Amino acid sequence: MNEHDPLEMKKQMKAAGMKISLMMALVMSLCLSIIGNLTAKRPEGTPVISIVIGIAVSFVISFVISLIIGLLIPMGKLNDSLCHKLGLEKGRLGTRLFESFVSDVVYTPFITLAMTLFAYNTAMRQSGRNVQISYLPMFLSSLLICFIAGFILIFIFQPLFVRMFIPRRPDNNNP
Repeated sequence: MNEHDPLEMKKQMKAAGMKISLMMALVMSLCLSIIGNLTAKRPEGTPVISIVIGIAVSFVISFVISLIIGLLIPMGKLNDSLCHKLGLEKGRLGTRLFESFVSDVVYTPFITLAMTLFAYNTAMRQSGRNVQISYLPMFLSSLLICFIAGFILIFIFQPLFVRMFIPRRPDNNNP
């Protein structure tokens, strides 16, 4: 395998991007599912099994959505392009904050929308439509919580996964 072959490098980068997307989908989905379910208002006496099932189903829903987003939107290329246009230098704290914000804006609203729709529909179905829940406040409060949590998760985990999966090019000064 020739590491200087542009086609080979492109294949490696694509594979690395897929791994990063998969890992980010796992982390974001698991954490946001737990956070969303544990911060949700529930009737007193809600069985723990209902909460566990809610976390599991939310995880599956958000994982699928995260994978789809990761496959459709190449976040690395998007962030690189936006940072280049704004003159942001790679690796700096401000650049990392900006990249985390962009990724958060792309992922979190869709995940939160799906999870809150699932929770809302489940609550309505289980109550026989007798519960007084307004969807918009439920969505907006969850979006705020998940947006903050998502930003922190992306800021911490994305660079770790990038370092883990993107092969380092040898420095020209080192043999």
